Amino acid sequence: MPRSKPAKPIRLVVSAQDENTRIEVLNGNLERVTGNNSRLGQSTFDVKPGAYAIRFYIGADFVQQTVVLDAEQTEKYIHLNDQEGPRFATSAPVRHTKTTREFHREPAQSLSLSKPISIGADRTSRSGHLVFFTRDLKEKRKGNPAKGLSLHQLDGSSIAKLWEIGEKDLSRRWSGVHLQLNEGLYLIRQSIELHQYVEQTIYVVQGWQTQVFLLSSGVGNKERDCQADLGSASVLMARPQDGFDPERYDLRWTESALRALRQSRSVPGSIRNEMLWAKFENPMLGIYGALLLLRQEDCPADLLREVFGNLMGLVGPLPDVLAIGWSAILRARKKVGDNFLQELIRQSHHLATPPMLRASWNILLEASVLHPGLIPQGCFSAKVAQQLIASQPWFCWKGDELSSKDSSRDADTLFDNFVQPTLLRTSRIRSISPAPSNKKDLDAALGYLLQILKQFSPDSEFINSDRFTNLERRIIQFIYPLADQQLQELAKNDNTLSSNILAAIEKRPVGALELVKRLQLPFDTVSRAVASLMDKLGNQGGLPALEDSPLEVPI
Repeated sequence: MPRSKPAKPIRLVVSAQDENTRIEVLNGNLERVTGNNSRLGQSTFDVKPGAYAIRFYIGADFVQQTVVLDAEQTEKYIHLNDQEGPRFATSAPVRHTKTTREFHREPAQSLSLSKPISIGADRTSRSGHLVFFTRDLKEKRKGNPAKGLSLHQLDGSSIAKLWEIGEKDLSRRWSGVHLQLNEGLYLIRQSIELHQYVEQTIYVVQGWQTQVFLLSSGVGNKERDCQADLGSASVLMARPQDGFDPERYDLRWTESALRALRQSRSVPGSIRNEMLWAKFENPMLGIYGALLLLRQEDCPADLLREVFGNLMGLVGPLPDVLAIGWSAILRARKKVGDNFLQELIRQSHHLATPPMLRASWNILLEASVLHPGLIPQGCFSAKVAQQLIASQPWFCWKGDELSSKDSSRDADTLFDNFVQPTLLRTSRIRSISPAPSNKKDLDAALGYLLQILKQFSPDSEFINSDRFTNLERRIIQFIYPLADQQLQELAKNDNTLSSNILAAIEKRPVGALELVKRLQLPFDTVSRAVASLMDKLGNQGGLPALEDSPLEVPI
């Protein structure tokens, strides 16, 4: 009996209205089917006839559809519209989400359209609006969900204790305030324990209302568990006359884009108009969308430049917007003579203050390797980056109220009060070597340090002595992992393991870009710390002096 010909594969094309929806197809055995082009928002599969389950995910939340394909079909299109999409958790009480509540939506909208409390703003100043709305979803918990939340100037001085002003309904577990402020950068601070706080930046832009939505964290029912979680913040922007509208169709896209930014593996699908061009009424969607788009290897630099130009026209040179411009330079590898690059360099003084988003910071770090003076040592951005905490997708840091008054110190003051005394405590110290001024110099300096560390094989007691700063210890451990105390314990009685680790050190890339990314600090900060290390380690007994090192370029 002749064998029947195998059925031709059927092209299954699955798409969702939301560009940040992850698509998964399972066969009858609940085995995942590999797609030809699997990205967020749209995926294509070549499958055999049969029954399939199609899952549409936003984060861990999903909805499922079933489709049966017969041998007569050649193509099948499945589309999930916005109303059918999965409900997911979000801090903003946006329509069709898991955490929306009617008794939160209405007061949030009403607050955003109310008369703002003016703090420092006058008719002669460029001013904008800032709305905070903090809510608690836990029904049994009592207390003000905004407790410990405050707004500050860049130098740490207090503007307002947000739990004391504005409006609130503690029976419905929400607290909010609508402010009018001069255009510029402000700090949101959440106290977490005695004198300790978590902080992040927020920008007020003329002609816009920046809206910050927060949820209370904590799992207990006691009042002390009622505390706003900055890491889960939702940040939106709207025209002041429009305020917050929970029914706006693009806000759900904005929230799902923010959720996708929290997940490093989320890569958007085809370049569609909704996410990038809806920014004319919602700039945050344009920023989120562009940062997600950068995860595509084939993201065109010209598109990024166009998005950058439009966002500059809408909200001006915010650090997150400048990061999108720098991403276009990094993609296109443009030279200094390019007018677009010159405009970015002209605006670089805005980078002394940090962006709101961690993805923007990662771009700016890479750009600082290309242009070392982009984020200078001692500026506010470089300082707080040394206290970053895991808070994707936001750029958040942990601080101390006792030292916050020193936040605005410049590079010279930081050097005089911190670096110089540290060096004076170090025995046999020479004058500080000039810091590597470019990527090539820093690469060479790291190679020199690796030679020293391999000869010296420093123990943990030496590395943890007070002659080194925490940053210098991190650099040593990056260059020479065997300096780590735990690795030393594992390898000290195992010559094979020690040899394998040394061989791995030889193979791994130890360059300026890798170090900047690992430390999450800009080039200028890292290069100065490396120069200090070269002085300290280069003067240990029996080690080659810096001037005798085999560097091919002057440091």
